[in-house]
Amino acid sequence: MKRSRIFAFLALAAGLLVGAASAPPAASEVSPDDEDPIATIEYLDGPVTITRDGRTIADPFIGDDVYDEDLFRTGSGGSVVIALGGATGMRGNITVAQKSAFYLRLAGSGDKTKSQAELVAGQLALKVKKIAGSPELEVLAADTVAGVRGTEFTVTSSAGGAVLVSCVEGEVACVVDGDSLSALPGQAVERREGARLRRMAVAAGEDENFRRRWADDEAAAFKRDAPKAARTIATRYLELSERLAGIHKELAASGVLRRWAEEREAALSRRPPRNPRGAAPGTPPGSAQGPAPAGPPSGGSPAKPGATPGAKPGGGAATRAPQRPDLATLGKEVREVAPLLRESAAILGKLERMNAAVDELEKALAGEEAILSEEVRKGLTVRDFFKRFETGRERLDRDIAWLRQAGKMLKQRSAFLAKAGKKP
Repeated sequence: MKRSRIFAFLALAAGLLVGAASAPPAASEVSPDDEDPIATIEYLDGPVTITRDGRTIADPFIGDDVYDEDLFRTGSGGSVVIALGGATGMRGNITVAQKSAFYLRLAGSGDKTKSQAELVAGQLALKVKKIAGSPELEVLAADTVAGVRGTEFTVTSSAGGAVLVSCVEGEVACVVDGDSLSALPGQAVERREGARLRRMAVAAGEDENFRRRWADDEAAAFKRDAPKAARTIATRYLELSERLAGIHKELAASGVLRRWAEEREAALSRRPPRNPRGAAPGTPPGSAQGPAPAGPPSGGSPAKPGATPGAKPGGGAATRAPQRPDLATLGKEVREVAPLLRESAAILGKLERMNAAVDELEKALAGEEAILSEEVRKGLTVRDFFKRFETGRERLDRDIAWLRQAGKMLKQRSAFLAKAGKKP
């Protein structure tokens, strides 16, 4: 009896070992598109949207996961608090003020843990500390980089391109064009376009009032200088948007990005669905939120709700199991699209910040007939520019979302190749 039990145990152990050896690898080891969340929504109030994978989540909920390259926007009276996850190497949260926009992303490589918050407009307040090791967290605002050495600080941007970094606890190292200056408790560092970093004293307990006065002064200065700045802002905006449109046109024709988009859609179908209040279990991601799909590249027909930009409709991606890509082919694809995508990345942030500046400029110049009649370029007045801006805004936002998604897919595939020991 004892011997038969031993044989039974050995047979069971052998079966388990064989099963383990033949089990398929985890999806994350097969597909570069499978990912884990990097944060969660801890609190929100008022109008808040998230743009993810080219689609808009119109009504996120407390407890929702946050993923790499998510774009948060808050409207008037809106706010959201994001709790950082272990993937960032940090513990703490980011509070997004009203009328703000920012991207949260992972930016590390290899074994280096690094995360970024890219402030497009408005204000972010951060209260964080490292979990272990030497992770990095930085805030990008215009051309200023605020590196976290402390635990509690706020970054505020203005429509005129100025940035204010105020420190409550710890230390924040600010860097721009080789110029560096740190903010300590009771201090703020200011960056104005064309000027060096400047340290400012903040009275004890006056941090919030100081930031509010700074923001009010910046808004008043922008409105006062709007007539002089109109031509410069309009000209720069047209240059950036036209260059981005050219890059978008080239990339939109890429068969590589179409394949990647189909693979990405398959990965999204494998992600556990959100189950917000009132949504039935199994509801496809985005459908409960009333998504506004980013749609196809400019000039295409409207995308079906829930379709990944660039993906072919009816491709069957939702039921396809992940398949490990051929590394040589993947490396060739990365090399094909990387130059244009990296060039677009250098333009996207500038253009998104200018969107906010143009919005404020139009408000500031309302009723200024003499300024509105001035020419930005031959045959195009300031008034004509604002009309063109409004007419093309939706398409430009769609193109930006599409390019941001393409950039994320490039990042994922480059990391996948690096993990496999291959250079793109």
